[in-house]
Amino acid sequence: MKQKPNARFYHNRLFIQFSNYLKKTSYAAVVLLLLICGQTGYTQSIQNATQKDTAALLTEHNYPFISLVQHNTALLSEIASYKPLQKMARRRNKAIQKALKKGDLTAALKMTQIDSAETSFITQSFIRLSRSNPALAQLIKSTWQNHLFANATTQDAYIVGMIQNTSAGLNYAIHTYLFGGKPTYSKIDAISIDINDPDVYHPLQDSLLKWTKNKSADFLYYLASKTAVEALLLNGRTEAMLYDPLTGGMNAAAQHAISQTDFSKYPYSAILVPGLGPEAPEVRLTEGGKARCRMALLEFKNAKAPFLIVSGGHVHPNKTPFCEAVEMKHYLVDSLGVDSASVIIEPYARHTTTNLRNAARMIHTLGLPFAKPVLIVTDKGQSAYINKGMEKISIRDLGYTPYKDLTILSPTLTSFLPEIQSLQVNPLDPLDP
Repeated sequence: MKQKPNARFYHNRLFIQFSNYLKKTSYAAVVLLLLICGQTGYTQSIQNATQKDTAALLTEHNYPFISLVQHNTALLSEIASYKPLQKMARRRNKAIQKALKKGDLTAALKMTQIDSAETSFITQSFIRLSRSNPALAQLIKSTWQNHLFANATTQDAYIVGMIQNTSAGLNYAIHTYLFGGKPTYSKIDAISIDINDPDVYHPLQDSLLKWTKNKSADFLYYLASKTAVEALLLNGRTEAMLYDPLTGGMNAAAQHAISQTDFSKYPYSAILVPGLGPEAPEVRLTEGGKARCRMALLEFKNAKAPFLIVSGGHVHPNKTPFCEAVEMKHYLVDSLGVDSASVIIEPYARHTTTNLRNAARMIHTLGLPFAKPVLIVTDKGQSAYINKGMEKISIRDLGYTPYKDLTILSPTLTSFLPEIQSLQVNPLDPLDP
């Protein structure tokens, strides 16, 4: 069902125009434009957009296996010329072109999705290919070593999980952001376009026809990935790449400080402060969010940990221009006098489960000791949820719990050890995979 776009954020058409504008405009001019428009908090994301194509970044974050293959020209050519997969891809492309010629864009778009039988066929094909193609075997091994996909004991089992993850993620983005399928959290993640709108329909139709004729279309995942990413772009859902790289920008000073920190002096590696997003569009940071920051500061001053991790993305209200983590860091530094180098932003989490998961990712990425516990400081309500009800939700939404050794210390304090499975990509949440 068509939904009205959020007037406070990028209207989809304006977003498309602005994306095109970025390709032609200097970084300084774009930052000036944002400042004039009052869209603070996006400076780092605009810098990223000028350095690397937004679509490529979304592919990299949501579908890393596809991104890695597409960046390896020789391997891409070898996979695309593998006869069983090539035959399947060409048959699909021909059917899509036929549907487009009939003017049936809906049918054409639905054909870009990968069904369960095709996923099984792709899986077996990659298992066979990995045994005869050293480059593919090495790529798979590297993603396995970096825990990007399934937690498996054999390479074949890992490939099964990797392909299932990739296919499911592509289908989710297409189903949700082109056909209005219900996301897990529809209040903040739902579709905002109508593919029957001429300003959406015709560009999408033209793009799909162009993609079917691209030489890369013999790579079975090519059309699906292009369509999935285009769906995210048309909806203005680029949250997944706004603040990369996380080792720079607002985390640059902390990253430098981490290398000089003696963590043996502290009982915890970091203090995690989950965000509390507002519902009022003009509010940057709620009073509850400020209270959590003040509570965490008390523990920080008591030398419980050398760093604070403030966690939360662009969540409430839907498509808000304000990032919870960014606003919490501003409050801690500008209002409470905390050294900027002591505050790490984790600007992507959209739920309590991913506050913990993404904190584990930040600890791994920035080089804090992974085997050292983390202290969570939050209000009694969220603390009770973490300690009593979150495990079931984690299994439902992530497939695992992103923590272990959860320990209740007080009604507002909990500790946990990060779980390495937290590094797994989850494209079923394409705004924070």
